[in-house]
Amino acid sequence: AGARVAALRVRGVVAAARGDAQAARALLADAQAAAPEAPQLEAALTDFARARLCMTAGERREAVRWLRQARSLFVRLGTAPFTARCDRHLVDLGVHRGSGDDPLDLTAQERAVARLAARGLSNPEISRQLFISRKTVETHLGRVFAKLGLHSRRELAGALGPEP
Repeated sequence: AGARVAALRVRGVVAAARGDAQAARALLADAQAAAPEAPQLEAALTDFARARLCMTAGERREAVRWLRQARSLFVRLGTAPFTARCDRHLVDLGVHRGSGDDPLDLTAQERAVARLAARGLSNPEISRQLFISRKTVETHLGRVFAKLGLHSRRELAGALGPEP
């Protein structure tokens, strides 16, 4: 499965380099579909290739999503050079970097607020549950959206992944 994913990814990257974005998208989508059966490195490299294609097409939001997904896998695999490449691209896309060990670079408070918002709680409800002001909830959500490249609460659950 790993060889198939790698071959599809490389063909997609070549198609993108030749200017055939439609073929590149199809090939990378096929690679992505086969990636769960392949080694995680292949999945991460495929996510990274998809991010690069989105960046080239000016699709910032999608590029950020794929870069974050690739970065998360690279961190788990301990592949620092690839993690650093993702970080550079995220900075280029205007995504602010945090300083923690969280692959999404959210502080503990930002993550707590984001999780509650993703569950559908309103700002006043989050404020009461976490014993913080409504303004603090708004500030944290604003930072979360900026860091993750999101624009709505509906997108939060997918970006945060499963709860621990």
